Amino acid sequence: TITFANSLSVNLLDQEAVQKIGRSLQQLLEDGIQLNWQKLMDKNAYRGFAKIGTYGLVNNPDVVATTAASNGETPSSTKWADKTPEQILADINAGLTAQWEAVGYDTSMMANQIGIPPAQFGSLVTRLVSSAGNISILEYIKRNNIASAQDIDLQIVPMRQLVGSGGSSADRMVIYRNDRRALNFEMTMPLGRMATGIIPNELRFVSTFVGQFSQVKFIYPMAARY
Repeated sequence: TITFANSLSVNLLDQEAVQKIGRSLQQLLEDGIQLNWQKLMDKNAYRGFAKIGTYGLVNNPDVVATTAASNGETPSSTKWADKTPEQILADINAGLTAQWEAVGYDTSMMANQIGIPPAQFGSLVTRLVSSAGNISILEYIKRNNIASAQDIDLQIVPMRQLVGSGGSSADRMVIYRNDRRALNFEMTMPLGRMATGIIPNELRFVSTFVGQFSQVKFIYPMAARY
Protein backbone atom coordinates (compact mmCIF):
# COMPACT_ATOMS: atom_id res chain seq x y z
CA THR A 1 0.00 0.00 0.00
CA ILE A 2 1.31 3.43 -0.96
CA THR A 3 0.50 6.41 1.26
CA PHE A 4 0.00 9.92 -0.10
CA ALA A 5 -0.01 12.86 2.28
CA ASN A 6 -0.11 16.59 1.56
CA SER A 7 -0.55 19.47 3.97
CA LEU A 8 -1.73 22.96 3.25
CA SER A 9 -0.87 25.95 5.41
CA VAL A 10 -2.98 29.08 5.11
CA ASN A 11 -1.86 32.38 6.54
CA LEU A 12 -4.99 33.75 8.23
CA LEU A 13 -4.21 37.34 7.29
CA ASP A 14 -3.72 36.35 3.65
CA GLN A 15 -6.99 34.42 3.79
CA GLU A 16 -8.82 37.52 4.98
CA ALA A 17 -7.26 39.63 2.23
CA VAL A 18 -8.19 37.13 -0.51
CA GLN A 19 -11.75 36.83 0.80
CA LYS A 20 -12.25 40.54 0.14
CA ILE A 21 -12.05 39.83 -3.60
CA GLY A 22 -14.44 36.89 -3.35
CA ARG A 23 -11.85 34.12 -3.40
CA SER A 24 -10.77 31.47 -0.91
CA LEU A 25 -7.06 30.85 -0.41
CA GLN A 26 -7.87 27.61 1.38
CA GLN A 27 -9.95 26.38 -1.56
CA LEU A 28 -7.21 27.27 -4.03
CA LEU A 29 -4.73 25.18 -2.03
CA GLU A 30 -7.18 22.29 -1.64
CA ASP A 31 -7.72 22.29 -5.41
CA GLY A 32 -3.94 22.08 -5.82
CA ILE A 33 -3.72 19.07 -3.52
CA GLN A 34 -6.58 17.39 -5.41
CA LEU A 35 -4.73 17.98 -8.70
CA ASN A 36 -1.54 16.56 -7.20
CA TRP A 37 -3.47 13.44 -6.14
CA GLN A 38 -5.01 13.01 -9.60
CA LYS A 39 -1.61 13.29 -11.28
CA LEU A 40 -0.24 10.69 -8.88
CA MET A 41 -3.11 8.32 -9.69
CA ASP A 42 -2.41 8.83 -13.40
CA LYS A 43 1.26 7.97 -12.97
CA ASN A 44 0.47 4.97 -10.77
CA ALA A 45 -2.07 3.59 -13.23
CA TYR A 46 0.06 3.86 -16.36
CA ARG A 47 3.73 3.77 -15.36
CA GLY A 48 4.11 3.13 -11.63
CA PHE A 49 7.01 4.48 -9.58
CA ALA A 50 10.54 3.44 -10.53
CA LYS A 51 12.07 4.40 -7.18
CA ILE A 52 9.93 1.87 -5.31
CA GLY A 53 9.90 -0.74 -8.09
CA THR A 54 6.26 -0.63 -9.17
CA TYR A 55 4.88 -0.69 -12.71
CA GLY A 56 1.71 0.37 -14.49
CA LEU A 57 -0.45 -0.61 -17.43
CA VAL A 58 2.08 0.22 -20.16
CA ASN A 59 5.41 -1.06 -18.79
CA ASN A 60 4.96 -4.22 -16.71
CA PRO A 61 7.89 -6.63 -17.34
CA ASP A 62 5.60 -9.66 -16.82
CA VAL A 63 3.64 -8.79 -19.97
CA VAL A 64 4.98 -10.33 -23.21
CA ALA A 65 6.27 -7.70 -25.63
CA THR A 66 6.80 -8.29 -29.35
CA THR A 67 7.78 -6.11 -32.28
CA ALA A 68 5.29 -5.23 -34.99
CA ALA A 69 5.83 -6.82 -38.40
CA SER A 70 7.70 -5.00 -41.15
CA ASN A 71 5.80 -3.44 -44.02
CA GLY A 72 7.87 -5.45 -46.51
CA GLU A 73 9.19 -2.37 -48.29
CA THR A 74 12.74 -1.17 -48.88
CA PRO A 75 13.74 0.35 -46.58
CA SER A 76 11.51 -1.61 -44.22
CA SER A 77 9.43 -0.01 -41.47
CA THR A 78 7.24 -1.20 -38.63
CA LYS A 79 5.52 2.19 -38.24
CA TRP A 80 1.82 2.51 -39.05
CA ALA A 81 2.50 5.73 -40.91
CA ASP A 82 4.32 3.56 -43.48
CA LYS A 83 1.74 0.77 -43.62
CA THR A 84 -1.45 0.11 -45.54
CA PRO A 85 -4.80 -0.27 -43.75
CA GLU A 86 -4.59 -4.03 -44.33
CA GLN A 87 -1.15 -4.18 -42.70
CA ILE A 88 -2.33 -2.16 -39.70
CA LEU A 89 -5.30 -4.50 -39.28
CA ALA A 90 -2.92 -7.46 -39.54
CA ASP A 91 -0.79 -6.01 -36.71
CA ILE A 92 -3.85 -5.68 -34.47
CA ASN A 93 -5.20 -9.12 -35.32
CA ALA A 94 -1.77 -10.66 -34.70
CA GLY A 95 -1.70 -9.13 -31.23
CA LEU A 96 -5.29 -10.15 -30.49
CA THR A 97 -4.63 -13.70 -31.67
CA ALA A 98 -1.48 -14.02 -29.53
CA GLN A 99 -3.32 -12.71 -26.47
CA TRP A 100 -6.30 -15.02 -27.08
CA GLU A 101 -4.00 -18.01 -27.44
CA ALA A 102 -2.19 -17.09 -24.20
CA VAL A 103 -5.46 -17.22 -22.22
CA GLY A 104 -6.31 -20.64 -23.64
CA TYR A 105 -8.81 -19.28 -26.18
CA ASP A 106 -11.12 -18.27 -23.33
CA THR A 107 -13.36 -15.62 -24.88
CA SER A 108 -14.28 -14.30 -21.40
CA MET A 109 -10.64 -13.21 -21.04
CA MET A 110 -10.03 -12.17 -24.64
CA ALA A 111 -8.82 -8.60 -25.05
CA ASN A 112 -11.55 -5.98 -25.15
CA GLN A 113 -9.40 -2.84 -25.16
CA ILE A 114 -6.43 -1.55 -27.13
CA GLY A 115 -4.40 1.51 -26.19
CA ILE A 116 -2.29 3.31 -28.79
CA PRO A 117 -0.34 6.60 -28.78
CA PRO A 118 -2.37 9.72 -29.67
CA ALA A 119 -0.57 10.33 -32.98
CA GLN A 120 -1.39 6.84 -34.23
CA PHE A 121 -4.96 7.16 -32.98
CA GLY A 122 -5.37 10.42 -34.86
CA SER A 123 -4.03 8.78 -38.00
CA LEU A 124 -6.54 5.92 -37.73
CA VAL A 125 -9.37 8.44 -37.38
CA THR A 126 -8.36 10.70 -40.28
CA ARG A 127 -6.89 8.27 -42.83
CA LEU A 128 -9.40 6.64 -45.14
CA VAL A 129 -9.27 3.01 -46.18
CA SER A 130 -9.35 3.92 -49.86
CA SER A 131 -9.56 6.89 -52.18
CA ALA A 132 -13.29 6.25 -52.36
CA GLY A 133 -13.41 7.86 -48.93
CA ASN A 134 -16.02 5.54 -47.49
CA ILE A 135 -14.73 4.76 -43.96
CA SER A 136 -11.75 5.58 -41.76
CA ILE A 137 -9.10 3.00 -40.92
CA LEU A 138 -10.39 3.01 -37.33
CA GLU A 139 -13.88 2.01 -38.46
CA TYR A 140 -12.39 -0.58 -40.82
CA ILE A 141 -10.45 -2.14 -37.91
CA LYS A 142 -13.48 -2.16 -35.62
CA ARG A 143 -15.49 -4.02 -38.24
CA ASN A 144 -12.85 -6.59 -39.15
CA ASN A 145 -10.88 -7.54 -36.03
CA ILE A 146 -11.09 -11.05 -34.58
CA ALA A 147 -12.40 -9.84 -31.22
CA SER A 148 -15.47 -8.32 -32.86
CA ALA A 149 -15.98 -11.62 -34.67
CA GLN A 150 -16.34 -13.14 -31.17
CA ASP A 151 -19.00 -10.54 -30.25
CA ILE A 152 -16.54 -8.57 -28.12
CA ASP A 153 -16.95 -4.80 -28.22
CA LEU A 154 -13.31 -3.90 -28.84
CA GLN A 155 -12.43 -0.37 -27.70
CA ILE A 156 -9.45 1.42 -29.26
CA VAL A 157 -8.38 4.43 -27.19
CA PRO A 158 -5.51 6.96 -27.21
CA MET A 159 -2.99 6.78 -24.34
CA ARG A 160 -0.28 9.42 -24.21
CA GLN A 161 1.75 7.25 -21.80
CA LEU A 162 2.45 4.80 -24.64
CA VAL A 163 4.64 7.30 -26.47
CA GLY A 164 8.20 5.99 -26.18
CA SER A 165 7.22 3.14 -23.82
CA GLY A 166 8.52 0.36 -26.07
CA GLY A 167 12.01 -0.99 -26.57
CA SER A 168 14.60 1.62 -27.61
CA SER A 169 11.98 4.29 -26.75
CA ALA A 170 9.73 3.18 -29.62
CA ASP A 171 6.00 3.77 -29.39
CA ARG A 172 3.97 0.91 -27.98
CA MET A 173 0.50 -0.60 -28.35
CA VAL A 174 -1.11 -2.39 -25.39
CA ILE A 175 -3.76 -5.05 -25.97
CA TYR A 176 -5.51 -6.21 -22.81
CA ARG A 177 -8.60 -7.48 -21.05
CA ASN A 178 -10.12 -4.52 -19.22
CA ASP A 179 -11.66 -6.53 -16.39
CA ARG A 180 -11.10 -6.52 -12.61
CA ARG A 181 -10.49 -10.26 -12.76
CA ALA A 182 -7.45 -9.67 -14.96
CA LEU A 183 -6.17 -6.22 -13.99
CA ASN A 184 -6.82 -3.81 -11.14
CA PHE A 185 -5.47 -1.60 -8.42
CA GLU A 186 -7.15 -0.96 -5.08
CA MET A 187 -8.03 2.45 -3.70
CA THR A 188 -7.64 1.41 -0.07
CA MET A 189 -8.25 4.92 1.28
CA PRO A 190 -9.71 7.67 -0.93
CA LEU A 191 -8.14 11.09 -0.50
CA GLY A 192 -9.63 12.84 2.52
CA ARG A 193 -8.90 15.42 5.17
CA MET A 194 -7.12 13.70 8.07
CA ALA A 195 -6.36 16.52 10.50
CA THR A 196 -7.07 20.24 10.76
CA GLY A 197 -5.99 22.87 13.22
CA ILE A 198 -5.16 26.52 13.84
CA ILE A 199 -1.77 27.61 15.17
CA PRO A 200 -2.74 30.89 16.90
CA ASN A 201 0.72 32.25 17.63
CA GLU A 202 1.68 31.82 13.94
CA LEU A 203 -1.67 33.00 12.55
CA ARG A 204 -1.89 29.85 10.41
CA PHE A 205 -4.56 27.32 9.50
CA VAL A 206 -3.08 23.86 8.77
CA SER A 207 -4.87 20.91 7.18
CA THR A 208 -3.46 17.52 6.14
CA PHE A 209 -4.94 15.31 3.40
CA VAL A 210 -4.15 11.60 3.23
CA GLY A 211 -4.96 8.79 0.79
CA GLN A 212 -3.74 5.23 0.20
CA PHE A 213 -3.69 3.03 -2.88
CA SER A 214 -2.08 -0.12 -4.24
CA GLN A 215 0.02 -0.66 -7.35
CA VAL A 216 -1.44 -1.89 -10.63
CA LYS A 217 -1.77 -5.69 -10.42
CA PHE A 218 -1.83 -7.91 -13.48
CA ILE A 219 -3.73 -10.84 -11.97
CA TYR A 220 -3.26 -12.67 -15.28
CA PRO A 221 -0.29 -11.13 -17.16
CA MET A 222 -1.11 -13.34 -20.17
CA ALA A 223 -4.35 -11.37 -20.57
CA ALA A 224 -2.27 -8.44 -21.86
CA ARG A 225 0.17 -7.99 -24.71
CA TYR A 226 2.60 -5.24 -25.76
